[in-house]
Amino acid sequence: MNKYVNAKQVLPNSLVEEIQKYIQGVYIYVPKTEREAWGTSTGIREELDQRNEQIREQYNNGFEVSSLTELYGLSEERIRAIIYGYIYPIKQNTDEVVEVQKNRFINKIEAIRLFKEKSQKYKLPLMVVDAKTDILDDKDILYFYCKWNSDTESEWKSLEWS
Repeated sequence: MNKYVNAKQVLPNSLVEEIQKYIQGVYIYVPKTEREAWGTSTGIREELDQRNEQIREQYNNGFEVSSLTELYGLSEERIRAIIYGYIYPIKQNTDEVVEVQKNRFINKIEAIRLFKEKSQKYKLPLMVVDAKTDILDDKDILYFYCKWNSDTESEWKSLEWS
């Protein structure tokens, strides 16, 4: 939906002449001085907020994440982000993003330390490769580890300790 306006109809002649020194016979976009927030003029922002609230309510009432993905046509990652209140970095200011990333890193380091402690305690020949602490909930940690066989080949698996 292009809104074509002839410059001669809305601008003083002196300004039109000045603009013609730089550009002539083509469309030029003049941005608004203040932008509206995304989705406010169309109402989509409000619709998405309502949808997200419904997703949270349904999850709290016993719906499984997999059921919600089918119902709303969203990925599991997006459903979890809505349920647990993740805010994608593009919607946060830089300080908040840095703080979230710092906390995730600290949680990951602590999870790896816990893995090492438990594998030593139970004398398991395991080496942690990675840990995910932000994909399920605050109580679960998903470990990725390497088990060394006697012939020095590794076997990749994942493990959950409660």
